[in-house]
Amino acid sequence: MRIVTIGLFAVLAAVGGTMAAEAQGRAAVEVRVWNSVADPDRYFISARYEGGSWNTLGTIPLPLDGETANGRFRYGDTSLDVPLEGRDGIRVYIRVWQATRGQQGVHISIRPEGGSWGTLGTVPLPLNNTTASGSYRYGDISLAVTPPPPRDDSAVALAVGFRHACALRDSGEVSCWGYNPDGQTDAPLGTFTSLSVGYRHTCGLRESGEVSCWGSNSDRQTDAPPGKFRSLSVSTVGSSLSNHTCALRESGEVVCWGRNSYGQTNAPPGTFRLLSVGSSHSCAIRESGEVACWGNPYQGQTDPPLGSFRSLSVGAVHMCALRESGEIACWGEDRWGQMDAPAGTFRSLSAGAIRHTCALRESGDVACWGENNWGQTDAPSGPFRVLSVGDGHSCAIRESGEVVCSGNNNQGQTDAPSGPFRWLSASGYHTCALRDSGEIACWGGGHVGRAGAPSGTFRAP
Repeated sequence: MRIVTIGLFAVLAAVGGTMAAEAQGRAAVEVRVWNSVADPDRYFISARYEGGSWNTLGTIPLPLDGETANGRFRYGDTSLDVPLEGRDGIRVYIRVWQATRGQQGVHISIRPEGGSWGTLGTVPLPLNNTTASGSYRYGDISLAVTPPPPRDDSAVALAVGFRHACALRDSGEVSCWGYNPDGQTDAPLGTFTSLSVGYRHTCGLRESGEVSCWGSNSDRQTDAPPGKFRSLSVSTVGSSLSNHTCALRESGEVVCWGRNSYGQTNAPPGTFRLLSVGSSHSCAIRESGEVACWGNPYQGQTDPPLGSFRSLSVGAVHMCALRESGEIACWGEDRWGQMDAPAGTFRSLSAGAIRHTCALRESGDVACWGENNWGQTDAPSGPFRVLSVGDGHSCAIRESGEVVCSGNNNQGQTDAPSGPFRWLSASGYHTCALRDSGEIACWGGGHVGRAGAPSGTFRAP
């Protein structure tokens, strides 16, 4: 027997038997993959959680009918609901891979819902046992999955748009302030879990999972569809081209609405885990980790690179994404070096609405690239823990909680107040940040009330 421990997963592989996870807080999943000797293209799978029954899932056919973008591997997926003591259970996804050429042996991946295939990678699964009849060969594996922490419904507690901003109070109610010619700061009643603020409209995800939008409806961008969703995205780019919204259903499908002059609301089929909306295009990360983009293609913004990614950030006409390896890939407009991402491994990134991007290295240092006419890519020394990029300025929170900004300061957008702070959001010509006390402070672009944050305490991400 061999033991492999990587990231969130401990994988214990055994031939002819299984072994339960010993680490506390993990959910052990036992899997058996079968292959017909007479028809080597036919695969079956059995799975159960530790202490459960093989009959829960049964032995079901597992067609390997998925294929990676490069055509090198085919795969098949299934899932299993795993109960957990003292909290809600989780859904665990299991994927069996095989090379399209040679078809020698299989590999297996596992992840909890909301996790990534790339955290574990793929583990070989030898099928070197044979049933008594000789009709099937099979292999067993026991995978101990560390479930994610319980969901924090305040994942996006403060959101800054082009000329207005919104935040979630401790009660879950929404408060908005700033430019309001179209009612974009007139938040509806109710309790919400997240927000996304755009050019002249805002959308929020209610506790029920339904989406509500308010503000300008010139392109029907506030006509949210019915159903339950788990996340949403509105572009902060200051243009009417940004009048569309996309949201991720509980099923993983993407739905978009609003302006559709370039097909930006024609989301592709499939299941996704993350999305980000640009000016007249959108991108999302599939469950496989691959990126799909749609809408305006004229600067290459709908031609993402191949590979498996864990996060992305979409600007007006350029996009960047973080690979599973921690490296960055960018695509789209490159007139100001927006695609010249630095080497190294990173933990987060933020693509500015216009022409530059910044990312947070694993070390906590910040690296920026792209247009630098105001010094917006001249990142200060770190370490930092949070960063956000506006149109021509960038801000980041140091480990001490102090905020440092660089770049265009024509409206005071780099004159950050003293902290400490725990979260911030930059957009257009202003920035807002959440103090450790729960109060909000804003600076820059205050001539239309953008810096006039309301009093009270608000949720922290």
